[in-house]
Amino acid sequence: MGPQVNPLTGAAFSLPSIGSINWNMDPATTQTLPGLHPPHTLLMLNQTDNANASTLNGYTSPLTNDSSRDVISKGGRAKEKCFPCSFCGKAFSFPKQVEIHQRMHTGEKPFSCHLCRASFSDSSNLKSHQRMHTGEKPFSCHLCQCHMRFTQAGDLKRHERVHTGEKPYSCPQCEKRFSRQDQLKMHLKVHTGEKPFACTHCGKRFSERTYLRMHQQKDHSTVEHRK
Repeated sequence: MGPQVNPLTGAAFSLPSIGSINWNMDPATTQTLPGLHPPHTLLMLNQTDNANASTLNGYTSPLTNDSSRDVISKGGRAKEKCFPCSFCGKAFSFPKQVEIHQRMHTGEKPFSCHLCRASFSDSSNLKSHQRMHTGEKPFSCHLCQCHMRFTQAGDLKRHERVHTGEKPYSCPQCEKRFSRQDQLKMHLKVHTGEKPFACTHCGKRFSERTYLRMHQQKDHSTVEHRK
């Protein structure tokens, strides 16, 4: 996939390859694929999806907004990253970014939803969550006269791949490509042999919960009805 252009800064960038992600559910007990990264990389890639689509319909994602302010100074030059994280050493351009980033290490979630018990490490994540309660869907698809609407910019980005046919996620084992991360995650289990979902009736194991449910409906439906 070729480089893209940040609409705010004009800088060229490339979407990250998801082929190096560690999808293991339990790193302590599961074998990992060579060269894969910790599961929290998935969260960062989801944020990348949100950032890439953040300027649609006049809305700006805090992720993209922060990034553009931090990387580009008022004079148009790159801002030096001289504020390191005390936990992992990753450097940022402003102290505020370090503060937000370090909550990933500390688990601090100071922003709480007043409609439910959910809490978040960043105010932008809280705002996105609250749309679940309000029903607000500010991001709409304009491809192929679709006009579907979404609460998250990242959801719109993933939906647009249905129209464009873009498949940015490739398998590191067989190079098969996918449009969504969850599709790649499911596919990788073909190579790893991971089957975390066990049938409580017969002990047969499956790679996906959906397959387990299909098995139980087909082979144990009479048992379920007796309960």
